[in-house]
Amino acid sequence: MADIFLSAFRDSDKRQAIRVFAAYCELSASRGSASIPVFDLMAASESPSPETGEEDPALATIDEAGLLRLRFGRDTEGKRAPEVEAYPEAREAGPVLCERVRRYRDVLEQAATIGTAGHRDQVARTLAEAALCFNAGLFFEAHEHLEHIWVSLPRGSVRQILQGIIQVSVGFYHAERGNYVGAVNQLAKGLAKLDPGPNEVAGLNLAEFVRDVRAAKERILSRGREEVDAVSLSYAPRMRLTI
Repeated sequence: MADIFLSAFRDSDKRQAIRVFAAYCELSASRGSASIPVFDLMAASESPSPETGEEDPALATIDEAGLLRLRFGRDTEGKRAPEVEAYPEAREAGPVLCERVRRYRDVLEQAATIGTAGHRDQVARTLAEAALCFNAGLFFEAHEHLEHIWVSLPRGSVRQILQGIIQVSVGFYHAERGNYVGAVNQLAKGLAKLDPGPNEVAGLNLAEFVRDVRAAKERILSRGREEVDAVSLSYAPRMRLTI
């Protein structure tokens, strides 16, 4: 699902796939059913209702990812009607997957405003999108999104700073998963590339970010390896944009 989400920053069909799956999660939870009529799903996700659902790009994307499949059931009048249900693997992931997809949807909605907020440069735009991921606790996705542009940059200070942010993101991803050594090592590597550095880079308040990452790293060290998985959004740093 992360691949669909990261592509969704530039691909409208992928964005709609995220909205559709988030709507499926909400309808399935409220109705207590794994099967949802296609037309109800399209209405809830504000999608155009196809005749069968088979040709809808969003549903096709979700099906190809092994998340939802199209089947035919019966409506209240006993007529054959298209509906979707989760594949067994997606059903097992259940609430965890749905919570992540809700965060994906929210991040994409926020990202839609970036184009009107002065982020015209590709690096600044990508960094702003990665910041939204990071601030939502999507540390893996923040690292992946930045890496796509980092590899294409020439050697220099901006490339080094982006690599530092990538390593910090990986560090918090490790912390979230309870990997104390990985968290401490990656945070240390990231801080070494970020400090000393400019106060601001590509619209990010870097000085504040470095200060807060250092404080979070010290908190992880003070808690020790037994409590590393206690790292949560309550004290993880935020990436604050200056523009």
